[in-house]
Amino acid sequence: MPSSSAQREPTMEYLYCVERQKELDCLRNQAKIRKSLLVFGPEGVGKSRLLRAFVENQTLALYVGQIRSPREFAVTLLQALHSADDEMKVPGNLSALSTSSLKGIVHRALDTHPFLMILDHLDALPVL
Repeated sequence: MPSSSAQREPTMEYLYCVERQKELDCLRNQAKIRKSLLVFGPEGVGKSRLLRAFVENQTLALYVGQIRSPREFAVTLLQALHSADDEMKVPGNLSALSTSSLKGIVHRALDTHPFLMILDHLDALPVL
């Protein structure tokens, strides 16, 4: 049987088979009670895949992948906010805005929308 190098997103059956349903349920329960949750473990065990599967079924959930700076965090977060809510107005020239301006836009957006934020691959928490 030929093998394919293309990766597919896991099905719920696959997640259940590798005992991820219990972890997804835990994430959902924590989100319902608005609790922060830290997911950690060795590289390659499926943390990012678990988080992306969790975000798929959450309304107004924002997945922000690897970030390297506060500015990159703000731009990525604004793009995720815009993707989650088409009515959210995000300036088209984000790269031309100062970090301070981006910070203000992020704060106003998060103040008006009850988003669930998923931050993945944080080496150090950015300060906005």
